[in-house]
Amino acid sequence: MIDESNININFEGGLGENQIPGLTDKDAIFPGSPRPITEFPSNLSSDIGGGEEAVDYSLAILGDSEGANADLTGSEEGETLPATRSKSSAEEVDNLTGEVIESSAIETRSAGNSDFLQVEEVFNTGYFVADETGEIKIDYLYDGTGQKGELAIFSLKDFKKSNLQSEKDFIKEATRRAFSNSELGRVLISDTTEGAYFDGWANKGEYQGLKTFNLTPGDKYAFAIVPNGTIKEVFDNPNMAGSKKPLFSLSSEDYDYLPGQQFADLTGNGEILTIESSSVNNPRSDKDYEDLIFHIEGLTGTASPLDEVIKPEKDWREKRLGKQLNDYVKFPDI
Repeated sequence: MIDESNININFEGGLGENQIPGLTDKDAIFPGSPRPITEFPSNLSSDIGGGEEAVDYSLAILGDSEGANADLTGSEEGETLPATRSKSSAEEVDNLTGEVIESSAIETRSAGNSDFLQVEEVFNTGYFVADETGEIKIDYLYDGTGQKGELAIFSLKDFKKSNLQSEKDFIKEATRRAFSNSELGRVLISDTTEGAYFDGWANKGEYQGLKTFNLTPGDKYAFAIVPNGTIKEVFDNPNMAGSKKPLFSLSSEDYDYLPGQQFADLTGNGEILTIESSSVNNPRSDKDYEDLIFHIEGLTGTASPLDEVIKPEKDWREKRLGKQLNDYVKFPDI
């Protein structure tokens, strides 16, 4: 047992040239601390027995000043306890549930825990980087299916490898972010209430015009579409099947439920994306890539070139829709 009456605190250069008037070992207050430097919790001896909590507490009082070194020495043992970094007092809140994220989770994440995936190592295509402003603009151009679904975007920041171990886990985390209506993700197009810019047999609802959203500059994002349902429905039940099962822009050789090729690049620069709303793993998919088409600004990324994925007999680029989109690319204000 360490004798807490003989605990010494040594400052090495922590005060610098600016001495604090009245600084004594009994009543001096360190800047930013409401407590005297030498005032410690009454249960210090039991804390020191564990080794970690007491040291965290002392460093929280001392702050993170580079010049301050705190040694807690028990004179009875002559043993110096190793210092550990202080825990952050800031709370992070889950945007969807409103619950506070435990500090241990925040610390583990900030320490670069190996469970967090490296996007470039896991995904081949289908992720996009927000530019330096974080502002994106989206234009809903064409609705080519009678289904009523939603298109969403979600952040890949701090995505865990464990979230990818099963399709259900991945869907749950992706839709949680997409439904948060924050920089973590949001619904971009809701086909149940919105109409597209160009007329088509399936187009219903009022065209909303160019819409602007804010994301985190430099972060990586991916798209998800629920062909005939809502993101909220899938979040509530990640086992949704059929036309309510979400499809993603991501492709990965390690996870067969992320085959890619659901989103295709019309222009070659990732600005106009076309979607096949039935799984490309389904032999019955017509692969016409005209089920939903949208224009995006403020993101840089890659998707499969349309040339490589569309069925030749379904190619519409030389037809009316293709000519309309070609004009839109040349004259986006038409």
